[in-house]
Amino acid sequence: MIDELHAIIKELSDIEALLIDTARAYKTLARDAALARYDYDQAWADAQLEIKHQSDVSGQKVTVGIGDALATVAVKEQMKDARGKESDLDGAKKDLIAIEAILSSAQTRSRLLTIEANLTPRP
Repeated sequence: MIDELHAIIKELSDIEALLIDTARAYKTLARDAALARYDYDQAWADAQLEIKHQSDVSGQKVTVGIGDALATVAVKEQMKDARGKESDLDGAKKDLIAIEAILSSAQTRSRLLTIEANLTPRP
């Protein structure tokens, strides 16, 4: 029983370290995703303004749908980067949730073993 408790204590320590590392990585990923999204939004606005300007200069009107399509093509790299970083952030969030569930399970096992140890008669 004591060996099991020591094993769970080690496991809890390892899970806690993993949780801390993952939480730190999550913060970095969140910042990277936010900055990439800002770059994408800014590039989108700049592209829309440029399309409007070109339309005014040429005298050819561009529909909203065509303008959006042209802007999308113009910012495709920023969009790809932002969406990739947002996907990384979503993955890290799922990792955090999984690690928290593992930690909770280990804590429950630890409590149950402690209760069992306290209830078990000692010779």
